[in-house]
Amino acid sequence: MDKDAEMLNNLGNQITDLQIKYRVLPLDEQMAIHPALMRLLQEYSQYQSKLLMIGIITTDTDLDEIRAIKTAVNAAAKKMELFTAIAKLISFVTVRI
Repeated sequence: MDKDAEMLNNLGNQITDLQIKYRVLPLDEQMAIHPALMRLLQEYSQYQSKLLMIGIITTDTDLDEIRAIKTAVNAAAKKMELFTAIAKLISFVTVRI
């Protein structure tokens, strides 16, 4: 698997995990997080397009960083933890678009 494919896999899995955790939150907490989650999905869509182009754009440093963010995603269980994990992913993706 090339680095871009690995990034697609890692980032996609993390976003799916966040969406699942989001769905089990109480409605008021979902409403607070919803705008950030929607932004993440929009930014991710643009980043996916770049990753699907010919050529490899993902570096070893990118993969190390996304693995570190995975720890925050895995640990997120409450509204603020989810919000922080989403913010980290938005920051990661936005810089690369």
